[in-house]
Amino acid sequence: GDKNGRGDCLRTLVYQELIIGYLQYLKQRGFTSMYIWACPPLPGDDYIFYVHPQRQKTPKSDRLRDWYMRMLKRGKEQKIVMKTSNLWDLFFEGGKDHRVD
Repeated sequence: GDKNGRGDCLRTLVYQELIIGYLQYLKQRGFTSMYIWACPPLPGDDYIFYVHPQRQKTPKSDRLRDWYMRMLKRGKEQKIVMKTSNLWDLFFEGGKDHRVD
């Protein structure tokens, strides 16, 4: 729940829905793959959404990756995302088209 009354619990839902909606738009336009770089920004950097509240913490790598994986799972439930994998398994020697899901 929203422990502090500032709507923080809704931020993730809204951000993920915006990205899933964009993925759906791209799929409708004929795109068949997408790569997401899940590397946390340095404090003060803003990548997708311009300007974050000062109270919003910058996630660590594992937390950010989990955030994206939860979003992709929701995208799969909505039949927008068909499969997930990672760059290592897709493009590097020794990879085996491993699916993360």
